[in-house]
Amino acid sequence: MGIKWLNRGNFGEIFEAEYRPKKRFLVPSLTLEISFNELSKIIPAPPSLDIDECDGLGLRNMWFGITGEDSIFVIINYKGLPTETHIEFLYKDDLSEKYQWSFLEKLTELNSYIFKRIIWIRSEFFVNHKISAKPVKTIFYKDKYGITWQVYSAISENDTSDLLNFLHKLKPDFEYWIDNAEDINQA
Repeated sequence: MGIKWLNRGNFGEIFEAEYRPKKRFLVPSLTLEISFNELSKIIPAPPSLDIDECDGLGLRNMWFGITGEDSIFVIINYKGLPTETHIEFLYKDDLSEKYQWSFLEKLTELNSYIFKRIIWIRSEFFVNHKISAKPVKTIFYKDKYGITWQVYSAISENDTSDLLNFLHKLKPDFEYWIDNAEDINQA
């Protein structure tokens, strides 16, 4: 069906009518290393300039879209974090995906350049305290300074290996690999 770009008003109307009543505030998201200038060249819609007083990061550029008929998303690039961009993905219904990263598959119609440098995929370990399972495997990458960063943690080896295969199909700029999970609750 493709991606339809929305203005802030259209996005707000859809959110208020279909998403806010279901109280979906912890949503799948990912963080990318991509600048405002890069985004402006590849997203075929103008951004909305906004200030977020809640998180203290200040001015941000935002693009709004919908995939098919079931999911809306927001691309956010903060002026204070010029090379870091966030995509928040809102489902209309309960998450029923095979993996917690499966929402990425719905976004593949975005310009593939956007996915060249994924640096974080928010998983249930960080948003849902009901999960009792501990992560088994984690996907990592090294940044340009040689620092290793955790990208995604999963409760199964299939979860991480399928994501790694998916990431490789996107021809990323980073080299991702799987290793044993780190328990973030241990100090």
